[in-house]
Amino acid sequence: MIRSPENLLPTMAERILQWAEIEPSPIVREIIVAVKCHNEREFQRWCQGSKTSSDLRSIDRRCVSLLYQSLKLTIYSAEHLTSLQIAAQSGLYPYWRLWVNTQFCVGHKSLNNFVARFDSGIWEFIYPPNGWVCGCSVTVIDTNDPLAAGSKNLVVTDKLKHQCVNWLDRKPIRQWLLMR
Repeated sequence: MIRSPENLLPTMAERILQWAEIEPSPIVREIIVAVKCHNEREFQRWCQGSKTSSDLRSIDRRCVSLLYQSLKLTIYSAEHLTSLQIAAQSGLYPYWRLWVNTQFCVGHKSLNNFVARFDSGIWEFIYPPNGWVCGCSVTVIDTNDPLAAGSKNLVVTDKLKHQCVNWLDRKPIRQWLLMR
């Protein structure tokens, strides 16, 4: 069973705020709601005008960008999962393909075009997000696709399963440097 990316939102927000040396507890829910309701520029203005936390008003612009982009991509990933599951369960598209869509994602870098059945246990480990600002996505493919045919002999190793885990505890230094 694939974990819902939506469940990662509070943990992601808390980690980024802790790295920015801001007490996360009272404002995490507000931040998630603000990310869902605003574009990035509006979100930055919202942070600067925060009535809840004076620390949030003084947060570095790159940290705000990292927070917004990571959470927004995770929200998209959660919403997309539902449509993928419906398509797969219809029987028309029993295979999913992972495609790497961002320079920031370190976890998925070597898994571009990875294909497995939608009910394979591997998706529990590699379904996006699997890194800060992970813009990777999963698409459906049908059984006639050559990539699907090649995946039928796939052996899921422990190395492959754990290639994308434990990213929440790693500071997003590379992503931080690439933020505008």
